[in-house]
Amino acid sequence: MRSPGDAVTASLDSSRLAAFVASRQGISPSAVTLNVRPFRGGLEAAAVARAGARWTESTGRAGSLNFVAKRLEGSTQREADLYQLLSRSETEIAPQLLGIDQAVGASWDYEAELSDRAVLTLAVFEHAVLTPALMHLREYGPAVRRIVSELPKLRHALLNLQPFGKALLHGDVHS
Repeated sequence: MRSPGDAVTASLDSSRLAAFVASRQGISPSAVTLNVRPFRGGLEAAAVARAGARWTESTGRAGSLNFVAKRLEGSTQREADLYQLLSRSETEIAPQLLGIDQAVGASWDYEAELSDRAVLTLAVFEHAVLTPALMHLREYGPAVRRIVSELPKLRHALLNLQPFGKALLHGDVHS
């Protein structure tokens, strides 16, 4: 019988993890032995595991590396984007980023997601005000529609607002 942890570790591609380690160590992926165990955390990650890698170099010297591996899909890729940004700074607030192995064609477009969610929110609003208990909110319809239609312009203005500018609020990047 498989445990729930088996599903987590199976959803992380062992061959990609081995190739990831091998590329950073200058060895063949076939030389890497992995021990992948489920890891609690990563609330929005599709899978999180603690990985231990061992190998023997061509010189006969043994090597090992322990790391956390996450599979991030869709908007959760923002976590990798944030860690990548923080790894370029002098800050010590983030774990060391070993690297990001991004699937071809995988990306996250915050502006597109924000726009999609705004349109969805408007649709929910338009439906909600049809119910008798919420009909009194209809008067806000024009303002909600205006905000949705002008969202890109409003975001641009807010991002360029001085003296605030851009700032990191906290390191917890899930909603």
